[in-house]
Amino acid sequence: MKGITLLLLLLTSGQVWSQLVTVEADGRFYARDDDRLSFVKNQLLYSAYQDVFSRELKAMNLDSDKFWQHYEEKFAEYFLPIQETIEKKYTDEESGKIKRKADYKKALRLKKLSLKSRYGGLRNAIPRYSVVKRLRSPEVPNSRYIRVKAYVDRKVLHKIYLQFTTDNPDRHFSTLYITPSFQLIDTAWVETGVQVESDLTQVLENSWREKIEASLQGKVDKIVFADAAQSNELESFFRLAKETKELSTPEEGETLANDFGSSLWMKLNFSIKKTKENEDSKKRNFAIAGDLLLMDLSQQKILTYDDFEEKPLALSYEEVKGLSNGVANAIYGLPIGKFRELKETVLNAKMGLKKVFLEIVEYENYRDLELLTRRLGNRGIAKQFTPVIESMTPNSAKISLEYAGEDDEMVALLRGLNNVVLENNRKIIFPNSESPFQLALKKGDEVEKSDG
Repeated sequence: MKGITLLLLLLTSGQVWSQLVTVEADGRFYARDDDRLSFVKNQLLYSAYQDVFSRELKAMNLDSDKFWQHYEEKFAEYFLPIQETIEKKYTDEESGKIKRKADYKKALRLKKLSLKSRYGGLRNAIPRYSVVKRLRSPEVPNSRYIRVKAYVDRKVLHKIYLQFTTDNPDRHFSTLYITPSFQLIDTAWVETGVQVESDLTQVLENSWREKIEASLQGKVDKIVFADAAQSNELESFFRLAKETKELSTPEEGETLANDFGSSLWMKLNFSIKKTKENEDSKKRNFAIAGDLLLMDLSQQKILTYDDFEEKPLALSYEEVKGLSNGVANAIYGLPIGKFRELKETVLNAKMGLKKVFLEIVEYENYRDLELLTRRLGNRGIAKQFTPVIESMTPNSAKISLEYAGEDDEMVALLRGLNNVVLENNRKIIFPNSESPFQLALKKGDEVEKSDG
């Protein structure tokens, strides 16, 4: 993007809350006479948070029972050594029996409930709440009840869900293969100050490698910039695996010639277009653009996709080294922001989350984008869509979209929004029939509003 406008800066805080959903939930706790008020309050809130999670997981078509089963199992595993420490404190060394049993049970109860109310970071998915009702039974004074109105961040909730239910969170990737490609439009390499393409690519690869390794340290074994032969093998592997929907496994005693089945593949595409040349000022104008696509080869999944904003350049061609450095620096900088996000992207991949970016090429104001993200979230509940407005300029905007499940189902959900009219009478259009990631919000005068 060309830059974040003042409007976006003014609305940043509103944007954060616009991603939240509200839900009322109940909490119950049976207190003891000597329980502190702060302890009782925490237990009531924890009980209400449990109710919030159960309600929202069901609303998102996620398995609430599976989540709580795994949650309880992992907390029991976490608490076991703590319980053993408490037991040791209250155990008589000579007899080996628990002494002062009442004190031991009290200490164990307080410790267990206190830790459990904070375990798993459930409260991170509820950045704010308000108390709607608080009751204390007149017949049973120790029976407490609370009703809260919670503001839920479904994106955080979904990540917590995956942390507890993913069967293989420690899945490891052996290699990240990277294939950069360059397209020259109305120019030639010599006009960019580069004698041959490999002179540029070698410099870029060395510089990019350092950034990628820093981001993915410990997440992949090695990073390989694929040569032409490897790129062809990757293309063939991906195409074959996509057609068969399964990866062939070697028979006993057989070895594979590559590790594609446990690797990631990043495709970097760049275009260098000459837009103007001025002989008087000895300057050439270029437009540098590109995109990034990261795929999990074993799962045949898109992990992230981003279309970089076009970068204009005006460079003097009198000094060749300065010209080539200017072009190289512009290309180098385009994907750097995405490289910094690779760690989170790969972690999300292990938990089943993927991310793409939607480019909004036509809209009127921030309200248009807000309504679009709301519609995306509502339409994509089953896929756990979590749309976030990342940036905006007067001419275009970018929305990140995290999702779970099959890529083709995600694309189908996006395509299903074609011609849908938002609450402010803006119609969703896909101006490029080949791309589901580019949308326009056009005026829908006298168009019957869709109920979505």
